[in-house]
Amino acid sequence: MNNVVEVTYKNFKEVIAYLEESKEPSLNTWTKNGFAKVLILTIASYFEAEIIKIIVNYANESCQNKKIPELVRNKISSREYSKLFDWDKGNANKFFALFGQEFKKQAVGEIDDLSFVQEGIKSFLELGEKRNEMVHTNFGNVSISDTPEEIYDKYKKATNFIKYFRESLNKE
Repeated sequence: MNNVVEVTYKNFKEVIAYLEESKEPSLNTWTKNGFAKVLILTIASYFEAEIIKIIVNYANESCQNKKIPELVRNKISSREYSKLFDWDKGNANKFFALFGQEFKKQAVGEIDDLSFVQEGIKSFLELGEKRNEMVHTNFGNVSISDTPEEIYDKYKKATNFIKYFRESLNKE
């Protein structure tokens, strides 16, 4: 997979390797701290685009009348995305319920047996919540306790939620 997150992380690893080779510990530490924030923003933006794309594609495939998919696209891409989730709840129940109680019941039941999806949801929500904290408070003063490697690991886990959502939305 060569998306913006993968490329950004690869470039970061190359910069860190260079700084370590150049024996620049202060710059190395500063770069890691700053990159952690950049990585979170990159991941959260990427996930937002993916979720929107999945929903809009589903609306396009499900509805002959293109006015409804346009309504969906306009509504969720006009700064409404963050309202789709309860970022601090640790589950995606609110999000699933937006597609109806039947879908929510199905998803919650399936996820009970899929620990990798549960972990993915938890990581997805943690990254989204941290992104919200950074952009809605003083970005420069927000502390990131996770290393870039730990953030990237959460990204990899969170992709299981994205994949699950894409697949489950298209089940009939």
